[in-house]
Amino acid sequence: MGYKNAHIVDPEGLSGGLALFWKDSYNVEILFSDSRIIDAKVKLGSLIFYISCVYGDPVAHLRQIVWDKLIDISVLRNDPWLVLGDLNEIMNNSEKLGGPARVESSFYGI
Repeated sequence: MGYKNAHIVDPEGLSGGLALFWKDSYNVEILFSDSRIIDAKVKLGSLIFYISCVYGDPVAHLRQIVWDKLIDISVLRNDPWLVLGDLNEIMNNSEKLGGPARVESSFYGI
């Protein structure tokens, strides 16, 4: 794929696993990683920013743990921060295909 650097979080059993790849032109420091988040500080010349790559827990009642970790990370940020990935959450039922509709009170308000 042309990337010389990587940080890999191995899957647990037959599911999960995360990977972050980058080219030599980026200076990447992994600040934290676990089975759901890879958090990194990136330097490109004088530009500094943070990236948190997230795979939200597919089990609904465990998603709050991921959100709490992101909140804890957020208080340490003074520079631009990008959160990306699959949070395994939807904003409303229009984003859902198949299965029963969720009750409106189960969605976070904006």
